Amino acid sequence: MNKILNIAKIYSPRALRVRFSAPFFSTEVNVNFRANYNRIFISRIKILTAQILVFLSNHGIIYRVRNWGIWMTPWSPSLPRLCHPHPQRPGVQRRCAAVPMCVKSLKEVIFDMLEVSFDVMQSAALAALVAMVGRAVVKRVKFFQTYCIPGVIVAGLMVSFILGVLRSAGLLSVHFEVAVLKEWFMDIFFTGVGLTASWALIKKGGKVCIGITITTIGLILGQDILGVALAVLLGMHPLHGLGLGSLSLMGGVGTSSAIAPSYEALGAENAVVLAVMCATFGMVFASLCGGPVARALIKRYHLHGTVRTDESETEAVVPLNGKSLLSSVCLIIVSAGLGSYIAILAGRIPYIEFPYFIGCMIGGVIVRNILDAVHVKVRPEELDAFGDLCLEIFLGMTMMTIDVTKLAGAFGPFVLIFAAQVIFTCLWAYFITFRTCGRNYDAAVIAAGHIGMGLGNGPNTMANEKAVMAEHGFSNVGWVVYPPFGLLVLDIFNPIFCSVIAVPLCRLFGLA
Repeated sequence: MNKILNIAKIYSPRALRVRFSAPFFSTEVNVNFRANYNRIFISRIKILTAQILVFLSNHGIIYRVRNWGIWMTPWSPSLPRLCHPHPQRPGVQRRCAAVPMCVKSLKEVIFDMLEVSFDVMQSAALAALVAMVGRAVVKRVKFFQTYCIPGVIVAGLMVSFILGVLRSAGLLSVHFEVAVLKEWFMDIFFTGVGLTASWALIKKGGKVCIGITITTIGLILGQDILGVALAVLLGMHPLHGLGLGSLSLMGGVGTSSAIAPSYEALGAENAVVLAVMCATFGMVFASLCGGPVARALIKRYHLHGTVRTDESETEAVVPLNGKSLLSSVCLIIVSAGLGSYIAILAGRIPYIEFPYFIGCMIGGVIVRNILDAVHVKVRPEELDAFGDLCLEIFLGMTMMTIDVTKLAGAFGPFVLIFAAQVIFTCLWAYFITFRTCGRNYDAAVIAAGHIGMGLGNGPNTMANEKAVMAEHGFSNVGWVVYPPFGLLVLDIFNPIFCSVIAVPLCRLFGLA
């Protein structure tokens, strides 16, 4: 044993370059060693480490191990003459390439960051796994059920937090190829929502549509006024407050990325970074706050949901089957294709950022009402089944790709303004949205959706409403009327207002 330990002392490089290969990634890492020859325990770790390296190499996981910048302590007669002097550092020897690397010395191992990339299919599989794990967790934790927190949000936060910690520690960086699929799932989901919006059901909303318009525009103005006021008080540029208002919270990452560069041109440094960070964290808090607010309203006013109805509610429910499901899925995809032309045409309107998914949703609305006019029935249960699938996968992709650990280091004005916006939005939904939209169960569901819309995006809206309805009953007005109509009001008014108000705001404060 002592002989082995002595060999371990001799052949003790300070660093290795290790090449890892697996079915889903291939990368190189640096392994730095600091030896402590006075402890037998450390020497035993040396041997174990060497055995593990040999095992991994034999099984094809590590396929290259080589010296990387290895410099030894001064040579002594006890060491074999396998070293030669350092050309610039007298008294220091460099290990020759011929030195075997069977055993390594180790006190602590410091890895360079592993960079792992998943392709499109692997990323989709992980998002699906996140959705399934989230549902399993929610079923077993009463707290999440009580406060209507979506399971995919819970699991997604867990994954994003773990990956964020590993990334911050310099150990692991994971890249997911989700951009294209995420947009596709979102567009398809909103197309399905549009296909459920028949004119007959929208007419049932009645005065609710007026209330939705008032409360949506009111929240936009309220967030912007609060953001600008706090930014000025904290010594920031007023456009930073606008970027931390409705631009990022209600507009999302897309609107922030499109309009915030104009704020930087007007003197607001790093406006894009702040707005995108605010939009990212807003998605997290949107899903965490919507359910508890709706639950508080339902409990306080003793509200109850209803059984889902449609214009075909008197007909017998037909079980799902492959042929009819295929027809429904094809109907959604064709409607999305029609809506894409609407989005392209609307996107050419100056000073208006028209989201692609809104065009797809409008396409679904048009197709649904044409089918109703010619008395062609659609099956809402199939539309919901496919739409829910797309929503879960989209949220899984979104949540597992954000870095929530950045919130821990974001102190100062950003945190203060963001916290104030979250509180203001929740209070607005509780006191204003609920009363404006009818003071009933539909209004409570809309309040949950309004928090999702006010802090996150469309999928957050639907996820919040879906979680509330799963526990307390269905809401025709909240599910069918509010999301498409509220998003239309938001996506038309918000970009225009945030773009037009920028220059006058700078002039008001003498900055332009």
